[in-house]
Amino acid sequence: MIRQELINGIRVIQEDFPFLPSAACGIIFNLGSRDEEKEKSGITHFIEHSLFKGTTKKTAREISLRAESLGAHIDGFTARESTGLYARFLKEFTEEVLELLFEIAFSPLFPEEEIEKEKGVIYQEIREIEEDPEEKVFSLLFESLFPSHPLGLPITGYFETVKNLSRETIRTYFHQNYTTERTILILIGSEKALPLDRKLLNEAGGRDSGRKRSPPAALRSGEMDQKEIRVVRRKELESVYLIAGQTFPVAKEKRYSLSVFNTAFGGSLSSRLFQRLREEEGLVYQISSFVDLYSDCGIFGIYFVTSKENALKALKIVSEVREECRTEGFNQKEIDVALNLTKSSIILSQESPLHRMFALAKTQLLFGEILTLKEVLSNYQKVKLEEVNLRAEEILTPPQVIVGVGDLKEEDLKNFLS
Repeated sequence: MIRQELINGIRVIQEDFPFLPSAACGIIFNLGSRDEEKEKSGITHFIEHSLFKGTTKKTAREISLRAESLGAHIDGFTARESTGLYARFLKEFTEEVLELLFEIAFSPLFPEEEIEKEKGVIYQEIREIEEDPEEKVFSLLFESLFPSHPLGLPITGYFETVKNLSRETIRTYFHQNYTTERTILILIGSEKALPLDRKLLNEAGGRDSGRKRSPPAALRSGEMDQKEIRVVRRKELESVYLIAGQTFPVAKEKRYSLSVFNTAFGGSLSSRLFQRLREEEGLVYQISSFVDLYSDCGIFGIYFVTSKENALKALKIVSEVREECRTEGFNQKEIDVALNLTKSSIILSQESPLHRMFALAKTQLLFGEILTLKEVLSNYQKVKLEEVNLRAEEILTPPQVIVGVGDLKEEDLKNFLS
């Protein structure tokens, strides 16, 4: 693995995948929707879309033609704490694909006519999220957990904030925030020496102007202590979509035992939640628990889809399983299964350069470190039963919020917050 920092602050990580003919590359910016002010909600997501709409050298069509002539698949993403571009391609085209990615990322033109067209695309995306019950319930979760913080803002923004974005606002935000010190380049599939310094300095070298990053809005003490129930009533739906969620403090040293805990509790087919509610009771179509980690907090949630007739009974049994695991913990056999499943998933994912690229980006952004596969597996192997049960005791307290979409009333859910 090669790690270096260029003189303009861009961090570069390269890792070889000698057993595969393909490669992946990502240009990741350490900022996301949580860095936005409410009146500019959605601007990061809008910029991600707009990067592909033309550069100082190429039109949107020319970008697409160049990518496809290289056999490359290029796309972008926006999350709450990161955004960026990535590509999958054959190793033989590595230099050419990197050159195209650098141009898209660092030399966007933001054509006025393309901005107006893209607003229509994003309006449709916002509508789809509102209409899709699964998307909507997760949107409600963040709004309820962070009602007065940018983490609660929708990544896509609102109709009104997107409508108000001007070309000048977009250009200014881009040049002020998409700086080299926020940039990570990750190349998976080749450790061949590449002229990265020259390419990156030519495209991005003069854009920082010494500007230092302002930290994202911090979570204030007590900001995550509220209790809330929110239901979007949709009488036409036969199914009910529910999440019981809460926040917790992030601790770097706990992340491996936290992952194993989540797998054992609700992150697998053999987990307590799935076995009880799906296999034994037959109450749910889908159920899982999840852990999302951010720079200053974590989110734990239980998501399930059930019929409106079974919703309250399912919630009651979820509460029972939750309390049982919190007070009695797991046994060694469950942890062995969860550990083996977790390690297997990690190893199998290494067959995908793209997956490896995103994994490295996440650990670099969240924890400021880059670990080899061997180091990651070794850290999981050190996880003990006592640690996992301690995570269960810490996490499985009554939820802070319950959110739902379907034919359900908020007052029916009040008893499940305590």
